Amino acid sequence: MNRNAAAFAAAFAAVSSMAAAGVVDDVDPFVGTDGTGHTTPAAWAPSGMVQPGPDSGYGDWRHCSGYVKSDAKIFGFSQTHLSGTGCEALCDVLLQPFLGPDPTVEPSPRRKRHSLEMPATKDPASEAAHPGYYRVSYLDLGRTTTEITASKRVALYRFSVPGGATPRLLVDLQWGNPRGDTRKFVVGSEWSIGDGSRSISGRIAKSAWLRREFYFKLAFNRRFSA
Repeated sequence: MNRNAAAFAAAFAAVSSMAAAGVVDDVDPFVGTDGTGHTTPAAWAPSGMVQPGPDSGYGDWRHCSGYVKSDAKIFGFSQTHLSGTGCEALCDVLLQPFLGPDPTVEPSPRRKRHSLEMPATKDPASEAAHPGYYRVSYLDLGRTTTEITASKRVALYRFSVPGGATPRLLVDLQWGNPRGDTRKFVVGSEWSIGDGSRSISGRIAKSAWLRREFYFKLAFNRRFSA
């Protein structure tokens, strides 16, 4: 037992030394994000409860992680993702910055489509990621930029909009990456506004590969109007 403990300590010391030397700087979160690699560049703390990152598609084999790098548009940024799996799942609570009038919610006649979609064209040159961080700008929203990082339990966002523009944010509690018909995906929910219109919290029950419940609280640095 003593020999095993010593070996573990030595191995841990070696890993710590490598990290101190900046090995993490060589990590490329975009590896496996194209084709059917099924990985995501989402910000992710080791063993973290949240994996906030971009969604460029859903509900098919190609988008098991919710993201493919070669896609031109991004639907928004959800808080949970699987990476490297062969099944589509998770992608809870979508956030999407936008400018202009309110979006129109129209039930889709097509199977496996969400009733509200607001895809925006990304600037490929602006997209960047390293462990625990993701950033992208939109070409068709006046260079609106989203930056994301995460702790073990919390996703942190910064949305930057053009000077003079009113910041607006779509909060889509129905969003997800289900296998099957999205119209049957959410089977229960409850939510409330709190903290003087500075937060939204609630619970969402979903049924796809399995039935599960997702609890959330969104906190904002300013009061929202509607």
